[in-house]
Amino acid sequence: MKTLEKTESESRLFDPLKIYRWNLDKRYTLDLKSNGIRIVPTEWLHGLPKDSIASRFESSGVFRLVAKPLIGANADDTFVLQADDTSSWSNAVDVLGNRELMLQPFLESISEEGEYSLFYLGVHFSHAFVKPPAKGDFRVQEEHGGSFQSPAAADDILQLGEQTIDALE
Repeated sequence: MKTLEKTESESRLFDPLKIYRWNLDKRYTLDLKSNGIRIVPTEWLHGLPKDSIASRFESSGVFRLVAKPLIGANADDTFVLQADDTSSWSNAVDVLGNRELMLQPFLESISEEGEYSLFYLGVHFSHAFVKPPAKGDFRVQEEHGGSFQSPAAADDILQLGEQTIDALE
């Protein structure tokens, strides 16, 4: 946080400092949801007890879950847990065992298509990137083998972007 404050005092940020602060913690998605923006179904947890993971698979009805810290970047400390592979849970429990985290269903579309990033200058759409992961991975960041492509974003993605920008105003 001090780095952002120093940056703001020494230069001009494109967005207000409060937007950067808000966006540091993934709980910002709760604000989006409360403003009518569709988000991935998410369970918010403190810690990841191994003995409760199985019940989370049962209640969600999915085969894979993603566990990630609320504050983080570059998919660091992000894990894909599989219902039929309890050995995959141990490392996640060790790393996230006493941290604030989010648990979400694994979205196959991220592995297959990638993750879209929409860029706005003020409230005006500028351009979009799709970030596909490396083959066999789910992480879209370049340091994990992901790449950037700039196809035209589909209308439904642009519409969600516009709704999100409207919710931020």
